[in-house]
Amino acid sequence: MKHKKLGTTFKKLFLTLIVVAAMLQIVNAYVYTGYKWPWGSADWRFSTNFPDSYKQSVQNAANTWNNAGSSFRFNYQWYEVTSYVDWVDLGGNGPLGHTNIYKYPFTSSISRAVTEMNSNSAKYWTTTQSPDYPPYDFETAALHEFGHWLSLAHTSDTSTVMYDPYNGPKRSLTQDDKNGIKYIYP
Repeated sequence: MKHKKLGTTFKKLFLTLIVVAAMLQIVNAYVYTGYKWPWGSADWRFSTNFPDSYKQSVQNAANTWNNAGSSFRFNYQWYEVTSYVDWVDLGGNGPLGHTNIYKYPFTSSISRAVTEMNSNSAKYWTTTQSPDYPPYDFETAALHEFGHWLSLAHTSDTSTVMYDPYNGPKRSLTQDDKNGIKYIYP
């Protein structure tokens, strides 16, 4: 009888440990599109019509990804390179930003990226963090768009930088955002 009671106790303990382990399991919400920069870096610039008042916010966003603990680097260049951040009217009902990724033919290697930030006057931008929006935080939008440069798609986790639509300022990466870039560029 003592062995049977011990066996039942052991089974309960084992099941409890399985439940606790399942609850502690790390689940990644990041979505990897399968493309990658072949050299682990991207040289980029601003378009000639990009407003000076937002340039620091974009550079801050690139540096945030650079400091995520992966091998990838965004390298700002003032001279003509094919990847750039542009200032384009995407319409009053259009997105805050949009990124196009271009690949080398017949590969999954990225050759260049172009981000268009919405210049439409219906989009109210700010360079200071405010929980109320509009205005939209420019650095948050740039951080999100640079995530697309890294081949991260939108996630369903509302706390991440890669969540869409905009739901307030986010100037730092969540662990999930970092896990995504470290998975692609260890």
